[in-house]
Amino acid sequence: MNVLHPTAVLCLWASIAVFIQTLPAPWLWYGVLGVSVFAAIFARARFLKLARRIRILCGVTIVLFAMATPGIRLFPSLAWLPMTWDGLELGVIHAMRLLSMVALVATLLESLGVNELISALHHGLRVSTPLGVPADRIAVRLSLVLAAMERSDSGWRAWLLGAEVPRANGIASVDVRPLRPLDVACIILALGGLIGWGVV
Repeated sequence: MNVLHPTAVLCLWASIAVFIQTLPAPWLWYGVLGVSVFAAIFARARFLKLARRIRILCGVTIVLFAMATPGIRLFPSLAWLPMTWDGLELGVIHAMRLLSMVALVATLLESLGVNELISALHHGLRVSTPLGVPADRIAVRLSLVLAAMERSDSGWRAWLLGAEVPRANGIASVDVRPLRPLDVACIILALGGLIGWGVV
């Protein structure tokens, strides 16, 4: 049994994720290294699985920024290859930010699990129900997406091949429990940290 409510854990996780995304270099490198090492220890299999899935995206991001950003040429003698040091630096920064998010997502899924994550999102969205936000539908759809990702045949090729195959009906359960004073304090701490950092 977790010490904190899943919603409180999700709020703390979100505050850490936003904090790392807003860090400038070189502090960003330390943040990415810290969360990556922690994810490799705490959620090794999940982190490596997710990291393998984004390797091409990270490479493409670095190349696109290197070729589309003006600055000092990486290869001055090759006029047909407009890669710059400034673009390369920006591309690496964005790739590292993506890697940090993957590490944090792996840690979150390992610590909460799918059902508790759905419960956290459902509980957090319930406050927006008067605004027309369908918390129940979002929770159900998220459960379907996460269930598909957890399957061994969850690659994009399997998704395309199985797009026309009807799926069996299932049941999505949401664990609803009240927030305790400690949970409320953690949520306020997370929001206060973002406000103090100047993000919100």
